[in-house]
Amino acid sequence: MAQQALHHYSLPIYNVPVSSPSKSYGRIKLAVLICVVMFMLTTMILLRILRKITPTPSNSTKHADLFYESDEFLWNTKLEETNFELEKDVDYQELTISQWMPIKIEDCQSGMYKFSAPCLQNQDSNIEKGIELIYHSFKIKAPKFFNEKQKKIWMEQSRDSILMKWSPDNEWAIYPSINGQILVFNNVYIDPIVDSDEWSENNCVGQSNSHLKFLKTNPTPLQTYESVDSLIISTSPDSFSFQHFLDRVTVVWGQATLENSETAGRKSSILAGKEPTNQFVNEIYQIIAHNHFHKRAIYAKKVIYSCRSPLVHPFTTQRISNEILFQLNLSFDIPFKDRKKIVYFTRSNGDSQNGGRMILNEDAVLEHLKVELLKRNLNEELVTFDSRDFANLSEIVKFFANVKAIFGPHGAAFYNSRFAPRKLAVLEILPSGGFFYQGFWEQASLLEQTYGVYYAQMVNFDNDMIIKNIPQFVKYFLHLVDECQFRKPQDILQKYYHWQFTESS
Repeated sequence: MAQQALHHYSLPIYNVPVSSPSKSYGRIKLAVLICVVMFMLTTMILLRILRKITPTPSNSTKHADLFYESDEFLWNTKLEETNFELEKDVDYQELTISQWMPIKIEDCQSGMYKFSAPCLQNQDSNIEKGIELIYHSFKIKAPKFFNEKQKKIWMEQSRDSILMKWSPDNEWAIYPSINGQILVFNNVYIDPIVDSDEWSENNCVGQSNSHLKFLKTNPTPLQTYESVDSLIISTSPDSFSFQHFLDRVTVVWGQATLENSETAGRKSSILAGKEPTNQFVNEIYQIIAHNHFHKRAIYAKKVIYSCRSPLVHPFTTQRISNEILFQLNLSFDIPFKDRKKIVYFTRSNGDSQNGGRMILNEDAVLEHLKVELLKRNLNEELVTFDSRDFANLSEIVKFFANVKAIFGPHGAAFYNSRFAPRKLAVLEILPSGGFFYQGFWEQASLLEQTYGVYYAQMVNFDNDMIIKNIPQFVKYFLHLVDECQFRKPQDILQKYYHWQFTESS
């Protein structure tokens, strides 16, 4: 805009004689314009700096009543007065994934959609097998909220989800039955998939992803191919990162294992996007696959195409957690009441790939929490998590086996709950002012963990936050921790069936 304005005001100067007084007037106008532009730019920069260190008036005014005692707390109830009954003889820890396995249909039957997997098998020459999968509908419990105002904000935003609907009492989110597909191809030449890390509906797990490229049974001239026996396709976006490896690559892998547990498990290789940048991703690859390839040309005797997998379902979420425990020969055998660690996920120690979303007064929050933990006299230990403290995945799983609760600002560290027992309290802190994310609520619930969400006051453009009411926040968090012990799996996650039955039906 400044350049356009300068150009506009300079035009008259070149159309008058050098000796004309108008030239001096034009120069004055130009100088004034430059000063105005510089003043505006300086003001914008100063305002941005000020906003980074102080709450914006609009944000603080709109959300000031989210954080204080005057609100009706939704957690200020004695646990003895709730409907939860603690089963002292049973401490639910490991997942029972078999109840969530999908129904498999391997024959094209009359009335089936023409693009159902078994029917595609009849249309294309090198498709050896097509399996249509029907996943059970289910419902998960609403989060544990701090107060009514925070609940209203979160619930209103969650209604935009196309994956689920809320029950009439707003206590359960209902996810309808969904289909998945497995297609098995023979003798496939795969050229490098160069755009696999782009966020697009055309990539693996996207709605528009196509299987047609795997009908290619002849090599491209002058292309060199790596030869493998069995290959799982998992070219999903950002597959190199810790978070999107766990929420996409392992989902596709988990469904692919339904094709044949012997050949689709560790005997198959995986084709993904960029080389992973995280040591734990490489370690999980070693657990679930024979080998892994990235943007390579591959000849596969057998291709397992499983990109049409549901991202949100108990089976596809729990499958990788069970496999890691099994392959590492580990188990969760410390009862909840005997676990001692409460873990804080900080974003201010340099262990986060992305900036922002820091709790600017986290030192005061943690100090107050330590005092309250001492009062409880349960020998609980507050630990700040840093992935760099762990040499391998086995150490992380052993660490989380003794953890009863995790909390912190929204970030990829919450994916570590996949390495934790099902009895776990999870508290995610979100910045106020419109930020919304429901993925960690879904993940925790699908793992049968107790989830709460808290809105902290956003103070700048980086979504950094402060906890305005530290004593009440800590009470809310510890109430969530204690309630977790009382919850059973069916208090968090249940199968859902449209028709209602009683035992006498």
